[in-house]
Amino acid sequence: MSESPRKLIRNAVVALLATPVGDPPAPPTVAGDRVYGNRTSALATKDMPALAVYVLAERPSPDWNNANQERSLKLFIEPHHDFKVEGGDELDEFVWAVERTILDSKDLGLPEGGPVDIREINWQGTTLTIKTPEGLIPGVGTVEVEIKYLWVRPEAEMDLAPFLRIHGDQLGRPPEEGGDHVEIHAELPQE
Repeated sequence: MSESPRKLIRNAVVALLATPVGDPPAPPTVAGDRVYGNRTSALATKDMPALAVYVLAERPSPDWNNANQERSLKLFIEPHHDFKVEGGDELDEFVWAVERTILDSKDLGLPEGGPVDIREINWQGTTLTIKTPEGLIPGVGTVEVEIKYLWVRPEAEMDLAPFLRIHGDQLGRPPEEGGDHVEIHAELPQE
């Protein structure tokens, strides 16, 4: 059984946001390598700034079927920082760096020819503070991104044995009773 494409995409985004780039190499955001592939309810101040990356929903494309496994998932990235003010320049720059890093990537760093083929990455919105029943949480925002992708079933999961066998009925007498033995060969289309 193959890995979940949601997990592969989430892990790719975590790696993308945690991997230093440029010359000299520097993390793409102030979170550095503190990028987590799950939703986190609380981070200690010493663990900030940080990013939480998670998926809350996925839906099929309008033309989805077993042969066309195109899907669309909603990915959320939560910047966490210990800013004391709602919004503000620091949080705005932090969130902007997250948006640019994701949107400037065409494939999220996923390998070409792998089980996930990224088709489109669309920014869906940004919130600079999160509202909870206790009130607004300064320094925590969300970036929502829609990722359209095609899931390609790994060849290892495809059992071609049934297609390679030919079943038929013996017409006439079987070979052991003096009938003709007939061999049938079929070639499968090659890609």
